[in-house]
Amino acid sequence: MRKRNHYLINQKTVLIASEFDNFGKELSRIIEGKKTFLVNRRPIQIIDETLKYYGSSLAGATQGSKAILGDKYNLPIAVNPRVFNILIPCKTSGKKGNLWLAYSHIIHPEKINTRSTRLHLNFGHSIILNMKRRNVESRQQLGALLHIRMIERTTRGATILYEPNSGFIVIEKSGEYNLDVRKDKAKMEDD
Repeated sequence: MRKRNHYLINQKTVLIASEFDNFGKELSRIIEGKKTFLVNRRPIQIIDETLKYYGSSLAGATQGSKAILGDKYNLPIAVNPRVFNILIPCKTSGKKGNLWLAYSHIIHPEKINTRSTRLHLNFGHSIILNMKRRNVESRQQLGALLHIRMIERTTRGATILYEPNSGFIVIEKSGEYNLDVRKDKAKMEDD
């Protein structure tokens, strides 16, 4: 199978997982829709490059999540909240690498035993995680909360009303940086 050298996360990205080649180099296994392929980048690099493409970074997205959700452990990050692109980290402790799931592609977690959970995902996929179901659900809920709060914050106050001659008039005086602020047009015309 030929490996890709570059990848941008999109609406069909279901998961990004670390996979190691025979020499121990970390690559990324991508599941996108019904396809799967390898990318010659670590998951963290793919996430950071995608965020930079959209004008952010992994550090910025992480700080944003902390500002919105508080200083919690394993916070989700928003690649693009308007199209439900929220990624949830699901790395199992003691394992090398990373596993990131797209919050919008999780259908439901199913308890296998006290330490394992099968996640049913869109496009007919499933993955077994060595995590308790309640831990998986907790991360899924944090992803949902991040999504809701970001949508609320980006849509709040979006209505702008314009009524001509109802506000203040600001005039830059000739040759000065002082501004003259006046309430009515009549006083302005007198000057």
